[in-house]
Amino acid sequence: MKIQRESNRISTCTLVSFAIIICLTAMAGITGCTDKNASDTRWVSMSVGLFHTVAIKSDGSLYAWGYNGYGQLGDGTTASKAAPVRIGSDADWASVSAGYYHTAAIKKDGSLYVWGNNTACYFGDRTCEHRTIPVRVGADSDWASVSANENHTLAIKTDGSLFAWGENFYGHLGNDTFENSVETPSRIGADSDWASVSAGPYHTTAIKTDGSLYAWGYNLVGQLGDGTTTDKTTPTRIGTDYDWTSVSSGDFHTAAIKKNGSLYTWGINYAGQLGDGTIIEKTIPTRMGTENTWASVSTGDAITSAVKKDGSMYIWGLNDKGQLGDGTIVNRNTPTLIGSTSNWKSIATGRFHTVALNADGSFSAWGWRWYGQIGDGKTGNKKIHSRIGTDSDWAILDLLAAIKTDGSLYTWGNNSNGQVGDGTTVDKSSPTHIGTDTDWASISSGPFHRVALKTDGTLYTWGANHYGQLGDGTTLDKHIPTRVGVDSDWISVSAGEEYTIAVKSDGSMYAWGYNVYGQLGDGTTEEKHTPTRIGTDSDWVSAKAGMYNTMALKADGSIYTWGSTIDGLVNLSEEVVIPQYVTTPKFMGSDFNWLSVSVPWGHIILVKTDGTMYSWGDNYLGGLGYLSQTYGLTPTRIGTDSDWTSVSNRFAIKQDGSLYAWGINTYDHLGLAANDAHIAYSPTRVGTDSDWASVFSINYITLAIKTDGSLHSWSRNIDGSLGDETSWQKTPVKIE
Repeated sequence: MKIQRESNRISTCTLVSFAIIICLTAMAGITGCTDKNASDTRWVSMSVGLFHTVAIKSDGSLYAWGYNGYGQLGDGTTASKAAPVRIGSDADWASVSAGYYHTAAIKKDGSLYVWGNNTACYFGDRTCEHRTIPVRVGADSDWASVSANENHTLAIKTDGSLFAWGENFYGHLGNDTFENSVETPSRIGADSDWASVSAGPYHTTAIKTDGSLYAWGYNLVGQLGDGTTTDKTTPTRIGTDYDWTSVSSGDFHTAAIKKNGSLYTWGINYAGQLGDGTIIEKTIPTRMGTENTWASVSTGDAITSAVKKDGSMYIWGLNDKGQLGDGTIVNRNTPTLIGSTSNWKSIATGRFHTVALNADGSFSAWGWRWYGQIGDGKTGNKKIHSRIGTDSDWAILDLLAAIKTDGSLYTWGNNSNGQVGDGTTVDKSSPTHIGTDTDWASISSGPFHRVALKTDGTLYTWGANHYGQLGDGTTLDKHIPTRVGVDSDWISVSAGEEYTIAVKSDGSMYAWGYNVYGQLGDGTTEEKHTPTRIGTDSDWVSAKAGMYNTMALKADGSIYTWGSTIDGLVNLSEEVVIPQYVTTPKFMGSDFNWLSVSVPWGHIILVKTDGTMYSWGDNYLGGLGYLSQTYGLTPTRIGTDSDWTSVSNRFAIKQDGSLYAWGINTYDHLGLAANDAHIAYSPTRVGTDSDWASVFSINYITLAIKTDGSLHSWSRNIDGSLGDETSWQKTPVKIE
């Protein structure tokens, strides 16, 4: 996060030379020149942290928005904000820099302030306490600029001396040690000619007043630029040139501009962040193209962005959250023009989002909006359900997957292992049609793989395959639905945590994949790469694969479980005090009237044919639906109602179509908008609607279909999981 020496008077800006810098441009901080006639509503300086954004207006007021779990916004709370919120009433802020979870800023009088996460004791105030409002660092009033990053801060004084403090695991503080933490600002060497410094998460770069370039810290992929991959604990000169004007440190790469407007990049290049048309890393500054028109540059995690002298804006690198702003989520390995306007003054790129300053004093932002860091008043998460699209022909639902009434298949969300099934590994933020087939009958999703049946009884799998969970005899991932064997008599299938279980029309049961807890049920703990028959019984109706436990239902209504017994899910007769596992199906209790079952992590929930609902297992955070002991070792009835029809995780639907939820309410995934309780210990109605047909919830993501065929979602929206295109903003949205 680059900083530069600047005058404490910032009312007007005239760039005379790189050594007299009034306009601040940083890796995660951007500054425009303040027009003396500008109104107080003009934004003049911005900085991007991991999940938050901070900015200064022309009147010297300070604003922040986004994630605030450590108080890094500085508004005295830890509540996240989705739109700019003024921080205090002071109107004398000169510059600001956002780290991962903390913020640092300088006032016009040269005093330095920090706030937010202080785990590493890097606030310079000799404490390790988080701060939710700006706290002054020492009594000095000669700070010129500051750069904050992951868990450390660097700053330059008006005399050109350089100081650093915070975590130092990679030697990025430059004090010739790997000392864990430096609690107060400590001077780096005796030089007094530092002009600018940029703090990356693990390495630091800086320019001196003579235009020479220095770097130090972590150097695994050559991000220091000295031609090696050896870490450096003191400022190390990069090359012999004296014409560097600005530099920006990314996570594992670096970008810099020379006096003649040429742009250089080096370090890791897996997402094309070096912009040279390749994905080959570089260990020395390498010129990008032949143009001499670059004015400013900013680096994020695996992204580089830059503004040209004509005001046009270009970005390249990683684009999995739309952070490039080109309307796609496709990586780019060459500079990509964003929009058609030429009114950009500067840009700041973080790990997941980007902000840019317009000539009119407004700013635009794009990328991942999970915590509201875009600043447009929206967050990716949803507290109450919202409809996905306008279609009304959804019929079958699973985790981030659904089948329509015409038998077509749609999936979305995280696609790191090809589990979406569209032939790519690019995340999808809305339902994506998989192939052209219209004969899909059912689907089941594990965390990273999917299994599905067609109407002809054939079985297909795709996604991650590290443990053979796809059942094709290999451990290779598949990015499109791939048929398993030649059998056409499969009637049910369930994907668990890296394993799969299925039942055939003759009542036989098969399992394959991960098996360290005996969850396959074949009497061993060895993984299987093809469907393996479980026992000789031929009266199985269905089976549910959980995390490390499996449950199956027989034709007579009896239930069996096997796998890990850590949470008391299998062993009903005694408290479990050490890890155990059962490797073959075990009959549970004596009842024969079980109708449906759900196997969320750590416990089991079932509905009987008489409409009563039961649970047992780990009751941590209210998962069993009743306030009782830590573990339920036998099926215990939930409440007295007898009109339950189906259950999924901690959600259940009644005969009248009403929806209920219970347990921990992380990310508001229960959908209890009128209930602020963090934990609901008993089934609590979700809204007032009475037309819910089915529900599926796992990993703090909830999806449901109504009787009219409409699809709804709410809660955590990581990787586009809600399917409503709100997870990330793929084009710049203007924030006045």
